[in-house]
Amino acid sequence: MRNAIQRPNWFIYVPFWLLIVAMFLGLMIIQIGQYNDYRSQLNALIAEYDYQRQEAERLSYELAFYGTDAFIEQQARERLRFVRPDEILFRVRPPDQ
Repeated sequence: MRNAIQRPNWFIYVPFWLLIVAMFLGLMIIQIGQYNDYRSQLNALIAEYDYQRQEAERLSYELAFYGTDAFIEQQARERLRFVRPDEILFRVRPPDQ
């Protein structure tokens, strides 16, 4: 009978544990990739939220301006060419070509 190499009992479990560790590492890599995707989506949503909040604030200021006498005077001057009694209106024509 030939002399067989005596291996310890735990040696038969090494491939099993290597498989478990490889599966665990694979799952961790997948989870990290998904985490990075979700994080980038979250950052995009935060940026969009900040933009929309600033836009809403700008529009609320604009809406408040629409009710003022300054806005009414501005529109009367621009659209209707109104002038005050002590003002003179000048119109500049483009040069003839």
